[in-house]
Amino acid sequence: MVLVLVLVLVLVLVVLRCRCRCRVCWGCATVDRRAERAAVTGAGRVVVEVNARRTSPRCATCGHVARENRPTRAEFACVRCGHTADADENAAVNILRAGLVLRAGAQAA
Repeated sequence: MVLVLVLVLVLVLVVLRCRCRCRVCWGCATVDRRAERAAVTGAGRVVVEVNARRTSPRCATCGHVARENRPTRAEFACVRCGHTADADENAAVNILRAGLVLRAGAQAA
């Protein structure tokens, strides 16, 4: 499952920004440079900027958002449907889906 997520995330590169929404801090600058380099050098790669807000507490299975879904920083356990996963994997699925929705909307327009 992890390998599939990594392969899909490589194909559709999703750009995250820190909460400050700047391009000055180290985290933003590094992500932006990597995204630009991947878009230029990678054939068929698409860079989509995604707002990562609430991707961490949102269940990738049912969509329920609650702080209680994150009992620890590393764990994800949905209080509604019972879905459990690694917290980072769950957030990655949510970010990927948001990126695919934005890309589909841009292609339709």
